[in-house]
Amino acid sequence: MAFRYVELSREEARKLFPRTVGYVLSFSQCFAVDDDKGAVLACLGGKGSLAPERDEPPSYYNLSWDGHVYAACGHDKVAKDEDGYLTIFDLNLGIPAPLWHKEEEVLRLWRDAMQVLYSGMYGRDSRVRVNFAGRAG
Repeated sequence: MAFRYVELSREEARKLFPRTVGYVLSFSQCFAVDDDKGAVLACLGGKGSLAPERDEPPSYYNLSWDGHVYAACGHDKVAKDEDGYLTIFDLNLGIPAPLWHKEEEVLRLWRDAMQVLYSGMYGRDSRVRVNFAGRAG
């Protein structure tokens, strides 16, 4: 199975995502969930769509998977290309050294989950590209 978009009450959200890492500016009620892999992506607020020069906080995210919570933050922008509009996320992601061997799968989960989360939040299939600082492709 793949990720699916869900909207939950605050109580349901806290049960689904009981632990966070890093900053929480506002706990979203919108999630990307992969039941088969036990992965959940939550947006934790911020103003990542505003230019970093404005000194607003970036957007914060947590991905819960395999007993760990991975934190990321960053900015996004909308760009036009030959296929239409694309939302590009530039994220800083922390993966603890003991979990580096899982990096490829963690990055794949992030990309898949962000696609589903933002398509669900926008209410339409949205093209998303996720870049991670200091990591290829």
